[in-house]
Amino acid sequence: MRTPPSAPWIVRLSVSVFRSKVRAASEIQRYGLRSMLTQAIKADDYRGKHVRFSGDVKVEHVEPQAGLMIAIFFPPPRKLSERWRQGRPERSMQEKWGQGTHDWMRYETTIFVPENAQYIHFGVVMHGTGQIWLANARLEVIEQDGMLSA
Repeated sequence: MRTPPSAPWIVRLSVSVFRSKVRAASEIQRYGLRSMLTQAIKADDYRGKHVRFSGDVKVEHVEPQAGLMIAIFFPPPRKLSERWRQGRPERSMQEKWGQGTHDWMRYETTIFVPENAQYIHFGVVMHGTGQIWLANARLEVIEQDGMLSA
């Protein structure tokens, strides 16, 4: 059940790590909010390459959705007028979603890292309520012909 945007909101998030598996449980009672567990790294070694973030994912009672995400963040333009002239976003994101309840499945999402990228953020994201587990997470450079769609 979704709570209308005008309603007060409550966020409950718990994260645990056990034997190299991460579990995030979320209870968000307002439409449009999300919880995330991410890591950020400098993009220096990945510029001009395709990167895949993958892992084994298990979800339980997820409504409406949860999954893996990878995002590229760019340095902010010095002037607001430059942002309009350059016509590029401050970030680019790819996500792979699951919902409901399912046992371990391999998820992966890919993204191209432009030459002007500053950071790469990757991890799990949940919109709404439920639990998500992540194991065997891996961030790797891939050859273009070996790419799978996000």
